[in-house]
Amino acid sequence: MKAAVWTNEFEARTKDSLRWLKHSFDATNQQGSAASFVLISRKGPFWNKAYPETTGYIIETMLGYYKIFGEPWIKDYALNAADWLLGLQYEDGAFPAGYLGTKQKSIFNTGQILFGLLAAHELTNESKYLLGAERATRWLANSVSKDGSWDKFNFVPGYSPTYYTRVIWPMMMVNDRVRDKNITDQTLKALTFYKNRIEGCKINGMAFHENQAAFTHTIAYTLRGFLECAHLLNDDKLMDTISNHFILIFEKIMQDGRLAGRYDVNWNSDLSFECLTGNAQMTLNFARMFELTGDNKFFDAAILLWDKNYDMQSRMPFSSLKGGIAGSKPIWGPYMTWEYPNWAAKFYLDAYLIMMKLINRKA
Repeated sequence: MKAAVWTNEFEARTKDSLRWLKHSFDATNQQGSAASFVLISRKGPFWNKAYPETTGYIIETMLGYYKIFGEPWIKDYALNAADWLLGLQYEDGAFPAGYLGTKQKSIFNTGQILFGLLAAHELTNESKYLLGAERATRWLANSVSKDGSWDKFNFVPGYSPTYYTRVIWPMMMVNDRVRDKNITDQTLKALTFYKNRIEGCKINGMAFHENQAAFTHTIAYTLRGFLECAHLLNDDKLMDTISNHFILIFEKIMQDGRLAGRYDVNWNSDLSFECLTGNAQMTLNFARMFELTGDNKFFDAAILLWDKNYDMQSRMPFSSLKGGIAGSKPIWGPYMTWEYPNWAAKFYLDAYLIMMKLINRKA
């Protein structure tokens, strides 16, 4: 617990990452958050194009910190980003795939943008944000195929990954507000489809590509989606199933000495690198499990993982680096090689915040 209880360090480190996110918005003239800062490339260092998907859930993080620090720029940047996203929304409610400029629609990106629109609505009570979220959710619901999968508008054509549980979760959040039977039916159908991929200790389809080992980033996406759906539905059976997977991961951490960068479907570890985004997400997931279950083993797992990772930030005194989080450790590892992705900073901030809350509650 050594690092997280230092309130002054919490403020300094989180403000560094918030400022790094600010620079990611400034790099695009506040037309979304730049997807990443690329440290090494053939054309030298540069900020990438804006990424609508991650801009969406970064809004949620920034507004959470606005409630703590009260700095006006945080709210202004976040709400400007929410308005920018509404300007990108298609008439049918969908949002675009990939970095800015892509015309294809995307299931996953649309789902992640829901988090930001809901957070903007919660803060402002402006109907445009909830209406945008409702339109997006209706499009997602209408895009569910007969078997419960999403078989179109995918990152990899023809592959519907299990981390789409992180789409079902915000759809349920929106539907808590709009109460639409079709959305209810379609989210439950989709959840059933992806639950059927759980086979004992195995969960199939968690990686970016079919039949490949999964980065901890997408494993964490998958598990958090299942976890929050179980919580919203009061589904004790699913909660117990996901709890067992978190216990398995904790056992792997104890066995290997750290969280691996990726795991195959049989939970064989790739220890050649660390996926720093996944490290932050898994800390957050363990902490969330403790919040929901009160089981101290999940608190202990979160503390163990966070003490190894709270200092993952770059401390280099350059605006494009300080407060950023690399994709991999070492930075030349296979996840976002030589890049500082904006979603890594987002999940670092989320993890630090929940750890501070839990530790202060326990103190």
